Amino acid sequence: MFLIAGMQLEANALIVKPDQVTYDVDLSANTAVVLELEKNYSGDLIIPSPLNLGDKYFPVVVGIAENAFNGCMGLKSVSLPETVTYIGHSAFYGCKNLKSVNIPHEVTRIEDRTFMGCESLSSIVVPEGVTYLGVMAFSGCLTLESINIPENVKVIGQYALANTALSEVKIPGDGETTIGMNAFRNCLQLKTIEIGDGVISIGNEAFDLCRVAESVVIGNKVKTIGSLAFNSCDNLSSLTLGEGVDTIGTAAFCGCGLKEVHISNLQAWCNITFGGFEPEGVTIWPEGTNPLTIAHHLFINGEEVKDLVIPEGVTKLGDELFMGCEELTSVSIPGSVEMIGNSSFANCKNLKRVSLQEGTETIGSSAFKSCVKLEEIVVPNSVKSIGSNAFSFCTGMVDVKLGDGVQTLETEVFAECSSLVSVTLPEGLTIIDTNAFIGCSSLAEIMIPDQVTTIGVNAFYGCSSLTSVVMGNGVTTIGNYAFSGCKNLQSISFGNSLAAIKIGAFQGCNSLSAVHISDLAQWCNIVFDTNPLTYAGHLFMNGSEIKDLVIPDGVSSISRMAFRGCRGLTSLSIPNSVTNIAQSAFYDCSGLKKVTIPSSVTTIGDYAFCMCSSLTDIYVHSSTPMEIFADTFSYYDTSTLHVPVGSLHEYSTAQFWKKFLHIVDDIAVSAILSPKADEEPQQIFDVNGRSIQHLIPGINIIKYKKGEVKKVYIQAHF
Repeated sequence: MFLIAGMQLEANALIVKPDQVTYDVDLSANTAVVLELEKNYSGDLIIPSPLNLGDKYFPVVVGIAENAFNGCMGLKSVSLPETVTYIGHSAFYGCKNLKSVNIPHEVTRIEDRTFMGCESLSSIVVPEGVTYLGVMAFSGCLTLESINIPENVKVIGQYALANTALSEVKIPGDGETTIGMNAFRNCLQLKTIEIGDGVISIGNEAFDLCRVAESVVIGNKVKTIGSLAFNSCDNLSSLTLGEGVDTIGTAAFCGCGLKEVHISNLQAWCNITFGGFEPEGVTIWPEGTNPLTIAHHLFINGEEVKDLVIPEGVTKLGDELFMGCEELTSVSIPGSVEMIGNSSFANCKNLKRVSLQEGTETIGSSAFKSCVKLEEIVVPNSVKSIGSNAFSFCTGMVDVKLGDGVQTLETEVFAECSSLVSVTLPEGLTIIDTNAFIGCSSLAEIMIPDQVTTIGVNAFYGCSSLTSVVMGNGVTTIGNYAFSGCKNLQSISFGNSLAAIKIGAFQGCNSLSAVHISDLAQWCNIVFDTNPLTYAGHLFMNGSEIKDLVIPDGVSSISRMAFRGCRGLTSLSIPNSVTNIAQSAFYDCSGLKKVTIPSSVTTIGDYAFCMCSSLTDIYVHSSTPMEIFADTFSYYDTSTLHVPVGSLHEYSTAQFWKKFLHIVDDIAVSAILSPKADEEPQQIFDVNGRSIQHLIPGINIIKYKKGEVKKVYIQAHF
């Protein structure tokens, strides 16, 4: 006896409910669909097909509607007839006590959340014709230990098998199969993962937190592995990558316990791009994008790589490509490789030899960083760019030869190469950047080519074995602390373009004994924040030490600290072109005995001649005292100030000049006069237009009684 639970919806449609199961019957097609099972149902359920609705109605059950068994907590097993061709989404959602269910062979899709939360389901057989495993299809089936994934499956949706008890997964694929994001996440019993040649992509976090997974084999058709794909697979020790992989997402293998990476095609490995596919809202760790950075051991066709020969035809070695490959001892890179990526060989701690050929143009940042056994590198002329830290911390590096194409040495390029003795810099080099050779404590000498314009901050900081430096004529700026801590530096030679020496550039260069220059006028114009003469004490011009210093005619100003600490100077003569002697210009020139200052000078800066302990005679050729400061001179009681005849009173009463205990007006003046200069002058002016009482050394402007105005040069003598 059947109870008709509904009414005739259309001429040939009925809703019937035999034995707590509601069906939607299409009488014209003679088919039925399971709509719902009563929530209080308990036990095992068999869905018959065909249904027996009386003498003439025997509809075939062809489908299970969405949510049909949703939340039926008492349901323990379900037997579905083979006539069923589809099962709707969420059909068995939340059937916590369901232990077994069969999926008929005609079913082609496991829809989203179909078996989600079936916590007691331990195994299931998926028909070979299934092409789609939906989003969360089996998610939360906590005791699901066994499932087959048919070859025809094209899509494994997000979280499809997450939080299950699977111990083994084999995914053959059909040539276009994709594994969705988090598809197998948190499968805590999963030990073996085999991804066949038919799979083309593995989504972000696909196997995240599969903590007991021991080995993963990825087929040859897989192109992309998403970010965090195998994150925190703590026990994963072996990874085999197929030759089709071209991109591995950021932190794909973060937190894995990898010991070995196996490949079969070196050229394919060289073409992989590491990084990308970052999932939104997830914190990305830098470790594990390249599995080799964790495993440290690379195998090609079962043999560990030690002597690596990059195949001809490879054009780029990607970022982090061989990073951390511990057993690598030698690398040969052909000329077809145009670019060596960032960190390509970083931390290859047993790498001893690298062979580069003409054709390579770029060596990326940190490319060979911390290759501690690498002894030498010869960079071919084709290389135009070497990135920051490219060879930093290569503590076994002894010799470097750079090709002519290199124009810039980037930040920390050879930093802390503590065994580096010799560096050959190319003629085309223009910039030595910040920290370029910092900590190269064995470097003995360096010659800077003429094209170099800038030596950066800390460029040679702590090069404690450096004894001599020769700079080319192109260097204009020496950065802060550039040679600081070069405690054995004895000699330094500057070119003729130097414009600035920055703070602390030679700090701690206590062994410095000679500074060599070739252009004295240029030296007078340098902007000094520090001066190596402070340590050296001796200045050489074209190989000869300067003792009697004659400032070249044409120099208008002697810059701040220009000759500070030049203890080898004994006398100083300044031409009439000079108008200003800047602060500390001759500070601590302790051997300086005699100074001649022309009348053209209008200002002498503070400390200009301070601490010149041997200074006995100062000849000032201006009858009008120029501006000085309280500490322009130090030894007012032991030095004699010589001034022009007739200007004793002016100097004896002038501010700061009057501090001299010994002032004598013994500089006689004689005039070299133009025609009619012997006529009686009406007024006399100095070069600044100030009216004066008598002729003074230097330029005088004379107005005669007849109205003529003449410039007259007065030669001082003593």
